[in-house]
Amino acid sequence: MNTSIDEKSSAALIGNAAVEKLVEFAKSKRFITWDDVIEYLGQEFVNSDELMEPVLKLLKDIDREPVETDLIEPDV
Repeated sequence: MNTSIDEKSSAALIGNAAVEKLVEFAKSKRFITWDDVIEYLGQEFVNSDELMEPVLKLLKDIDREPVETDLIEPDV
């Protein structure tokens, strides 16, 4: 069986409590920030391309790609 790194990483995320909490949080918001992602997953996790690639795909699938905090316009 020839399994790609992305498939292995995605499989490893299933049942990851921090990722599940992040996705649930993201679903409840109009948008999420990179600060939110770091808060839920930790800087070390976020700095790992291998771990973050499937997380970003999950977030994109629910239309919640992280944005930079300084790009958010305050509600008036």
